[in-house]
Amino acid sequence: MAATVAMLAERALRHIGVAIVPIAERPMLETSVSVTQLAQRALQLLGVAVTSTARPGAPTIVPADVIATQALQVLGVVASDETPSTLDQAYALARVNAVQDSLVDQAIASWAVTAIPQAVSEEYTLLTALHCGPAFGKQGDPTQLPALEARVRRVALVLESQAVAEARVHAVHDAMVAQGFVSWPDTLIPQAVSEEYVRLTANALAPMFGATWEPAEIAPLEARVRKYSMLLFALDDAQDAVIAVQRRLEAAGRVRWTLQDIPPAAEDPYVMLAADMLAPDYDRPPIQGDREAAERALMVLIALPSSGERIQAEYF
Repeated sequence: MAATVAMLAERALRHIGVAIVPIAERPMLETSVSVTQLAQRALQLLGVAVTSTARPGAPTIVPADVIATQALQVLGVVASDETPSTLDQAYALARVNAVQDSLVDQAIASWAVTAIPQAVSEEYTLLTALHCGPAFGKQGDPTQLPALEARVRRVALVLESQAVAEARVHAVHDAMVAQGFVSWPDTLIPQAVSEEYVRLTANALAPMFGATWEPAEIAPLEARVRKYSMLLFALDDAQDAVIAVQRRLEAAGRVRWTLQDIPPAAEDPYVMLAADMLAPDYDRPPIQGDREAAERALMVLIALPSSGERIQAEYF
């Protein structure tokens, strides 16, 4: 029985030392991980253990007028059981809005002044007190301002961390698609390369969370994803190489057989020529002398009659 294209393709891959898993034993590509899962794992790797999807419900909101009153209490303008005057409350509320505008202008806060999260209410209160102090004869410590804003920035980033991390997973994937490393969609990222995606995403997120990361890790991680992708589709690529050998010989008018009935004597030359084409893609050096030996073997085979037997001359 003539060897099939798939059989020759597998032999060509083995010829250059590329071991492939038989189709029946390969893990299904559907064994994949979601962008959400990858983003969560990248955040955990950076020490952001609680992601937005893991938090129960929406964050608790503290009204701006409550923060204004608390700022006046911090300044000692009113006691904790007293109600501030209308003018004092209005002034403090205006300072809350000024704090909010400043944080938005610095791209620190993404929420509205009507939706200040409880997680940053203390920072808002102290920032408002710093702004109000001079009007009430209270001089605060301006050196506290950067630290308070940094704390608000950190909380804001954590609150938005899941969305930010998912965007980075998409960016990592798109970068590898653009380089021709992967061909699967981001809805079917194989579980086999999930760790590489997680670490690449964490690398991209690290500066935002004040974490350190080694940029030198990026190239090896991408190389591992590329290697997996190539091995996943190695048999397809190898079959294309076998077909290319046949088409080249047909174009030169050197064959009288089809892909369905390749002569046994041509199998090794086909394997060697296909392997020679595949070797550079798999970072393998071409095997010295293979191409020349294959071409010679084919020339001898093509020179034989169609039966493959030598012609016996008869003399009369």
